[in-house]
Amino acid sequence: MSSAPASPSKKRRRVKSDVEEPSTTTVVTTATATAQISTHHHSSREKRRRVKSNLEEPSSTTTAVTTATALETPAAASTETPTAQISTHHHTSREEKLQAISKLLRHWRWTFGDLCLAWLQRGSGKRQALKKKKSRDLILALLKDEVFFKMFEEVEELHGTLIDLVIRLLRAELDDLQRKTVLFGSFNKEMNFTDLDIEKSRDSVQQHAPLLFQLVEGLSQQSRLRGNPRNRHTGRIILIASIFSLGRARNTANCFARLLGIHLQDLGVKRSVLSLLHGFGIIDGYKTINRQRAGLAEPSNEDSDNGSISARADVGDGGDEDKEPDQDDV
Repeated sequence: MSSAPASPSKKRRRVKSDVEEPSTTTVVTTATATAQISTHHHSSREKRRRVKSNLEEPSSTTTAVTTATALETPAAASTETPTAQISTHHHTSREEKLQAISKLLRHWRWTFGDLCLAWLQRGSGKRQALKKKKSRDLILALLKDEVFFKMFEEVEELHGTLIDLVIRLLRAELDDLQRKTVLFGSFNKEMNFTDLDIEKSRDSVQQHAPLLFQLVEGLSQQSRLRGNPRNRHTGRIILIASIFSLGRARNTANCFARLLGIHLQDLGVKRSVLSLLHGFGIIDGYKTINRQRAGLAEPSNEDSDNGSISARADVGDGGDEDKEPDQDDV
């Protein structure tokens, strides 16, 4: 059975009550909205502060992620050259440096010889002095290494080059001897063999031809030294230097050789012996010595002695090709 409809007066009272006193649900909804607005305001301000902090100082999480990414990246993917990689380390070991250089050489398809030549040839003009210093430093560093120095004995291809170098150096020293000393220059008629100071002449060779001096002294050193060393043969280096000088410049470096020949002839040495010594390249030819002793002018061309050791020197003919009477008893 349906209830009777409410009277108009009751409806008016209900509407008025709803207007004057809002419901609990409305109050709760309003409070919640207000709280959300307040929370949103504080949240926005907090977010702005957090973003600013992240810009100034990266968080530990970001750092960890970056580090992990770098560790996971394969080394082959790096575009840096070995030089760039090695330069980031202040305390790089010798082995690491060698590995970096080896990587560069493989990358460039260079040999170690190419690297050395490029390093030595770098520089021109004002940098020439620096270039020479670098070359000298490299050569000295290699020669001081025992293993590398041993290779000079084992590699036969180097022997010819080394001999050519020694010959050029010795020739330069012989030129200095000829220009700067009297004994190894042109013959002087005013000189006498008995007036020579052998000790002083030896010192002159040591001063102007140090390489030749060391070579002769080193090669003639006794293989086994027992007790006190023997007296040095002072005249040996003088005789050897004279032989070399006379062979290179017979007319301008003949002083010692001619003085010795005249002195031996004055002592009564036979023609055969003089010719033999001439064949060894020690003194001038017999006829040249005779002309000099007789005070005759020396011809422009050397006498007929050709420097060969005569096979007849021991039978008294002397080996000269002239047809003059035998003068062995001069």
